[in-house]
Amino acid sequence: MSKATRRSANRLDRRLKAYPLPSSLFPLPFLLLISCTSVVTRPNIRPFPQAAFDTLVADPAALVDSARAAVASIGMNVRAFSAPEGYLETRWFDLQSKRSHSGNDHPSRLVRLRVWTDLVTPRESQIVVETVYRRTIDPSVPDREVELVADPGSAADSLTQAVRAAVKRQFPAPRPTPPSPGAR
Repeated sequence: MSKATRRSANRLDRRLKAYPLPSSLFPLPFLLLISCTSVVTRPNIRPFPQAAFDTLVADPAALVDSARAAVASIGMNVRAFSAPEGYLETRWFDLQSKRSHSGNDHPSRLVRLRVWTDLVTPRESQIVVETVYRRTIDPSVPDREVELVADPGSAADSLTQAVRAAVKRQFPAPRPTPPSPGAR
């Protein structure tokens, strides 16, 4: 048993002694299970295949911090951010008025930018940037099912490219490894 597990078990044992309950009500594995809850910012969605991605030499948290600064320089407000989880999501952004909104009542004008960062090797991380819009407003359908990635070259895609370029200026791309002498 590791030291951390022993400490956790000892703390739990002290709590149980302070507030005695019949042990048959709460077996130890059940108590350990319910004590391990997690609150996360990063949603359980994957980037669309059309999203822009790069591999850079950096820590995932540093990449997403850089993306946050780039988003702020554009004038977009952040809706969700977690450096440890490598995730950023903006509020809906009006391409015409250049203002952020909490809701989306104009699907043709409002876009949302998302950034995922993940460790690829011990020194390299992948950053994925997507800008999406909703093709319709239908409260009965989950947002992700009506979202589409902005078309390349569009005003919405220029946001993706601006964030991507800002992050790439700050962190180098990995150097390609030379082929081994025996490889053909």
